[in-house]
Amino acid sequence: MEAQDIARTLPPDPRVGVTPKYSREATIAAVTSFYQSLCKLPHFDPSDILYPPTQGWPNITHETFSAYCKSEEVVELLRHLPYLKPYSSNADGGPKGRYQGQCDYLLAPDTLCINYSDEKLQHFADGRIQDGKGSGPLWLEIPPWVVPLTRSVDNYGIWLLFDTTDGTATRYDLVGYTYDPDYEPDDPRHWRDKCEDVTMRLKDYLEMWNEKWMCLTWLCVPGETRPSLRFHSPNEGYKDEKDAQMQEIMRTHGWPDAFRKEECKEALLVWKNREDEASRFEVLAKLKS
Repeated sequence: MEAQDIARTLPPDPRVGVTPKYSREATIAAVTSFYQSLCKLPHFDPSDILYPPTQGWPNITHETFSAYCKSEEVVELLRHLPYLKPYSSNADGGPKGRYQGQCDYLLAPDTLCINYSDEKLQHFADGRIQDGKGSGPLWLEIPPWVVPLTRSVDNYGIWLLFDTTDGTATRYDLVGYTYDPDYEPDDPRHWRDKCEDVTMRLKDYLEMWNEKWMCLTWLCVPGETRPSLRFHSPNEGYKDEKDAQMQEIMRTHGWPDAFRKEECKEALLVWKNREDEASRFEVLAKLKS
């Protein structure tokens, strides 16, 4: 049975309230829109978006992805998605070049994009879905019609698992909570019970993340080695002076409607260098005391 046929045979999703529908074109549009919106930020550049050729990424085929045990639709989707170039730095002290010192972009706290077009892509053996019966590789624990679009930096980032039966995304954390099941054991969506207890349309999920960036809830400073992400939760009372300083720098440079991006980038780097220097002096003072 095809993945889309599975969705049509199921009752409304208890987490979403309806039975969402998957569309490859809508999925590609949602990811593209998210990346393009992030390019407004100081640490992103439009040239960092990798758009697929008309026929799709030539290295993403059913043969090259056979080890991942993914459905034909998953492979076709990955073949036509845009991706992001690695963030490049001048950590070697030389002129900044596109591929001098690389790291993947942070899309959310401790959460990296997965560039499936990268021919050096390796299996994510550290991905685990855990339950009372033990754990196994993430690739083997989720159905063939589900694929991670993001991965965690460490134990605390997000594996955003995309389901091509209905176009929804479910968050999985390597270190997470156990929730009461929402699905019957014979429901093809039962795998979600091993994840976080929120499932949303991918478009809604990415719009939620984008809103955090646009409202400066998540903040990122361009760095010489990698962008460093800061985030605060004002509703929970978490915010420090550095957050406020970064927000002020952004707004002083016209964020969001008249944003002077390059000027702001330079100002943020000056601010970051000053903060780093102050931190070094503080550490030295403590060592001497």
